[in-house]
Amino acid sequence: MNESGSLGRLLPLSPGSRTDRRRPVTAGLVALLLIAFVLVVSGCGGANVPSPSQPSLPAMNESSSSSSVIAQGGSLDTASTESLDTASTTITGSYHTVTVEDLASALASDPTAQLVDVREPAEWADTGVIAEALLISLGDLETRAPPELDGRRPVYVICRSGNRSRVGAETLVRLGFEQVYNVSGGMAAWIQAGFPVVPYGG
Repeated sequence: MNESGSLGRLLPLSPGSRTDRRRPVTAGLVALLLIAFVLVVSGCGGANVPSPSQPSLPAMNESSSSSSVIAQGGSLDTASTESLDTASTTITGSYHTVTVEDLASALASDPTAQLVDVREPAEWADTGVIAEALLISLGDLETRAPPELDGRRPVYVICRSGNRSRVGAETLVRLGFEQVYNVSGGMAAWIQAGFPVVPYGG
C-alpha cells in the first residue's frame, strides 16, 4: 500500500462529495411532494364539478311567480277598476252603467224602458224632471219598486250626479230586477247635454 492510498482512506470526505451523494435522495423527495400536491389540488377541483345525475333547476323569476298567482286565482283587484261600470251581486246578476245619451236613445226607441229618479223632492223642484221618470226617493226605493216597476223590463236609475243611482241600481238588483242600468253623470249631465226636462208639480 502506498502512502497516497493510505491518506485517501484516512482523510474525511470533503463537503462537496457529501452533497453529491445526498442529491439523488433529495430530488426523489421533491418529486414525491410535487405528485402529492398535484393529486390534492386535482381532488379539490373535482369536488366543484356538478354531478350529471343532479340537473340544475331553473330559477323562477318574479314575473313567472306572479303569473302563477294569477293562474291560481290570486287576488288581482280587477273588480275595483270595473266598479264604475258594473257591480256584481251574489243574488240575481249585475247592473250596467250607461251615459245620458244611452238613456235618451232608450227612452225614444224602447217602449218597455223604465226610468226611476231617486233624488229628493227639493231636487226635482229645483231642476225639473225627465217626463218619463217615476219619482221615488232612494230611501223609499226598496219598498216602492216591487209594486211600481216591472222587474222583467229594463229599468234605468238616475240621480243628480250618478252616486245615489248606483246605490239604487244595487238595490234593484238585490230585489231581483233583471235589467238594471245606472245613468252616469245623472241629471247634471242630462241637462248639460241639452235634453228636455219638465217642471216638478209636487
